[in-house]
Amino acid sequence: MVGVPESQAPKYSFTLTGGYDTNPYGTTNKQQNDSSAYVNAGLSASYADVESAEQLSYNARIGGSHYLGTQNKGGRKYYGDCSLTASMTHAFSMASRYTGSLHVSYMPEPGYDNGFSSAGMQGDTLSWSLNNRYSEAIDARWSWNLGLNLSGTKYEEHVYSYDDRQYYSASFGINYRESDRLTHTASFSYRDELRSTGMNSQSVFGSLGSQYALSSIASASVSVGAQSKFMGGDSTMNPTLDLGYRRRVSDGLSMNAYVKYSDENVDNYNTSSRGSYRSCATWRAGAYGTYVLSPDVSFTFRMQAMQSQYRKPTNTKTKTATRYTLNPSVSMQYSFTPSVVGTLAARYTYYHYTRGGEVSLYARVQYSAGLTYNF
Repeated sequence: MVGVPESQAPKYSFTLTGGYDTNPYGTTNKQQNDSSAYVNAGLSASYADVESAEQLSYNARIGGSHYLGTQNKGGRKYYGDCSLTASMTHAFSMASRYTGSLHVSYMPEPGYDNGFSSAGMQGDTLSWSLNNRYSEAIDARWSWNLGLNLSGTKYEEHVYSYDDRQYYSASFGINYRESDRLTHTASFSYRDELRSTGMNSQSVFGSLGSQYALSSIASASVSVGAQSKFMGGDSTMNPTLDLGYRRRVSDGLSMNAYVKYSDENVDNYNTSSRGSYRSCATWRAGAYGTYVLSPDVSFTFRMQAMQSQYRKPTNTKTKTATRYTLNPSVSMQYSFTPSVVGTLAARYTYYHYTRGGEVSLYARVQYSAGLTYNF
């Protein structure tokens, strides 16, 4: 755009990807080995203004995937791939500011990158989240923040609508900056979960944490606390844990790692026994890194794992269960020109489910190659 700074001009891109999926229609309960090639296409628009006092950015994509092989049991071959992510920061003064973010997506679930669950539901999923945060500095060391958030998930396939859910949460936090390298935090939050089927729940969280800059190229964070969950007239107390580590290994290589533990309460209704689980304690662990080999070549590595233990069922017909998911992936990007970028990617998913004496396994491998044209 003539006369518009580069940081404020919208940018557009078109992506065309071809791939092969060894198990596109597998579900959490039964593996369907219907391997299929697929084609994905999408048009994206992005905007970022980071120079003004009121910063605004967005990234929108509209697209879809077409599977060329066998259909799923619903007869579908087409799936959505649409999303909108936007954020805004407004500084009221040097000491106070508001930050808001919005994310909406319409695409098949699971989305391991956004931390849905180990569930692999067929069909498209509508998900949304709206996060609001106000922060204010009291002095050079002390500050406080207030957050209000809502999010939800709705499955297009009616057979999975039992896990449709909405979350409403509010939080309050205090930060103390001990030094340039060390900051301590204390937070308190409340979350209300509304489900289409099964029991609703309410959770109260409290935690203490610290963030420490180990050096100019490495930082670590730790947060420990407790979660009290109320569901069906019963309360469950669980510890919470959030560990993070980030390091720039070299000029071209950076690594991140995390470990989390809490009661997530996802996919906790059993349709066959018509019972819910009052406890869904979940471990998450992962690591990812980027390596820039040259100005034209870069690699991304990611490893994610999670384990959910479903306990305290609401009736005797509902057996305790455990789910485990492993999800490594790798991708390479090559810039043919400043406008044309090629991508090669591979992802593997392993899923293991046990309930009573029942064992189910799920495996999936996805390969893809694509081109993106920026204009």
